Amino acid sequence: MARAKTTGTLTRVSLNRGGYDRQGEYYGAGKPLFRYWPDAEYNAKGRRNCSAEFRADSRAAALKTLRIKCPTARVRGTRKAKR
Repeated sequence: MARAKTTGTLTRVSLNRGGYDRQGEYYGAGKPLFRYWPDAEYNAKGRRNCSAEFRADSRAAALKTLRIKCPTARVRGTRKAKR
């Protein structure tokens, strides 16, 4: 049975020098922080869609990490690599 794919947005979270985002949440220093938000909170089967926050060296590395954490997630504006 194929899983429903979820489209969403992958963004790099801006942190100030103290490691806080714009809403005042503390994330600390380190690699850039990325956040994935699905367009819809629930999928067609009534299950909650995956959302994630994680650190990665680059957007390309973030996409790889996202595909591991949320296999059904699809990021708007990206294509699958040709093999």
